[in-house]
Amino acid sequence: MVHDRRVPGLQLSAVCDTNTKAGEKFPRIPFFHSPAELLRSGLVDAVLVATPHYAHTTIGVSALKAGLHVLIEKPISVHKADAVKLVAAHRNPRQVFAAMFNQ
Repeated sequence: MVHDRRVPGLQLSAVCDTNTKAGEKFPRIPFFHSPAELLRSGLVDAVLVATPHYAHTTIGVSALKAGLHVLIEKPISVHKADAVKLVAAHRNPRQVFAAMFNQ
């Protein structure tokens, strides 16, 4: 199957990375150096958390509390207690919250 690399209705609105050079790949997209800045920006309604796994819980909980839809790369957390905390932060049934398993 040929895929044109597009998702209907999806628009890349912002990028966040602690590596400043990562922003160079997206010169026309707002770039943020910290997740907190991105979440406060009001530019996005959903986030894909694709960070080192130890940051998944903190960023995921913050994004859910900000009212954003959240997709987290696997594993959702390092420890079971963190996974429970992250899942418990999802309280709004209209918010999408999921983990991505790319295999």
